[in-house]
Amino acid sequence: MILRKYILTSFASSFFPIFIVLFSIVSLINLIKIASLTAVVDIDFLELGLLYSYAMPRILYIVLPVSFFIGAIAGISKLTAAYELLVLSTIGLKPTVVLKVFLPFVFMLSFILIVLSQIVTPKAQFLSKQFIKEKQLQAVISIKASQFGQKFGNKMVFIEDKDGKTLKSIKLFEKTGDSSTMIVANSADIQNHDAVVELNLYHGYGYWTDIKNRTQDSLKFEKLSILNEQKLLSQKQFRNFAQYWQKIQTNKGDAWNFALGVCEAFMPISLLFFIIVFGYFNPRFNNNKASMSGFGVFIVYVFSYHDISEFYPFATIAVVPLAWLLLSYFIYTRTTKLRY
Repeated sequence: MILRKYILTSFASSFFPIFIVLFSIVSLINLIKIASLTAVVDIDFLELGLLYSYAMPRILYIVLPVSFFIGAIAGISKLTAAYELLVLSTIGLKPTVVLKVFLPFVFMLSFILIVLSQIVTPKAQFLSKQFIKEKQLQAVISIKASQFGQKFGNKMVFIEDKDGKTLKSIKLFEKTGDSSTMIVANSADIQNHDAVVELNLYHGYGYWTDIKNRTQDSLKFEKLSILNEQKLLSQKQFRNFAQYWQKIQTNKGDAWNFALGVCEAFMPISLLFFIIVFGYFNPRFNNNKASMSGFGVFIVYVFSYHDISEFYPFATIAVVPLAWLLLSYFIYTRTTKLRY
């Protein structure tokens, strides 16, 4: 009990600083990405926090495994560098006894990562996309008078005045390659039909110019309707587990994401023996490079399944985690087990 508390204290002193630093970095990247949405839609501070909360499961899924693995190695190596574990080894304490202290946390972390990657994160991403689509729809419907930078579909929109739902003196412009479109109308109104937004223009002119072909054309109209289909996710329901599993079996992209999530979740188990392989060393003859070595193995582990799982997702799940577990045990039996 005392030994367990002693090892976990050393682990905690390494884990939390690593976790806080990585969590802050990944959070900052996500906040910058979320803030960039303000160029497309209007988001206030509370909505920014809501989108960040949707990104939280993904952040934890990325940060937790590497923080745990490096923290465990750093915690053990810290005790080894102080000769404390080496002294205990001389009186018969095996490295596997130290490793057993981490076993409950390893299995608990793998379970948490499975839940995050296969349940919580997909749901959070669905809600995030739904929220953004709804904000885009609101931006399309709520076109403001005398304000530049507004868009309806791919067209820039400018109106001089607005009386209730009636837009007055509206102008639309779109440039695609060498061709451009300019539409001017005396008035317009917007109608929303189940996320298909219809812009009705009244009494105006349309101008089309193609610089490459040196052609131009114009059109006078009494009424012109332009559709902008938003494809709101709110019209769809989030998939249940039966639909999710069926999608994995039939959709290559979903199968790849599933394989990535499962292989990442099994990482704490697959690399288990590397904790004591790198954590144990003789400080008289070796420098403490445990954390760097552990991070290198973590990167190699990710690369070992990332690309191949795109083509063989289920085979990768069956082979890669088990292969790494056997490899880590083999290296342990040829190094740490023989010495300590």
